[in-house]
Amino acid sequence: MKTSGYGNVIYGHFVKGPIPLGWLERCAGLGLSHLKIGLAIWYLVGMSGSHTVRLTTTARRKLLVSPRWLSKSLKEMKEAGLIRIERMGLGRVPEVTLTVDEYYRDAY
Repeated sequence: MKTSGYGNVIYGHFVKGPIPLGWLERCAGLGLSHLKIGLAIWYLVGMSGSHTVRLTTTARRKLLVSPRWLSKSLKEMKEAGLIRIERMGLGRVPEVTLTVDEYYRDAY
């Protein structure tokens, strides 16, 4: 259970922000599946407290994304400068790092 800062209690799962709008716009420009994967990455980042997370098989299944589509989408997100991929390959769980510095710099 978490409070919102206004005394309200937040139940359930949520994506922790702030998320730079420029990051979301670039991600959405790649396609809705990319945006879905991007939001899942932000969710995992919020849960872990680190900008580097592992996209486990469980997380992929919750997204309803095939291994092939996840791999393709992550590569396109990397090419767009949204993420860095630390590990990826046949049978390996991808380790993804958000690249947000330029988006925060542009926001202020």
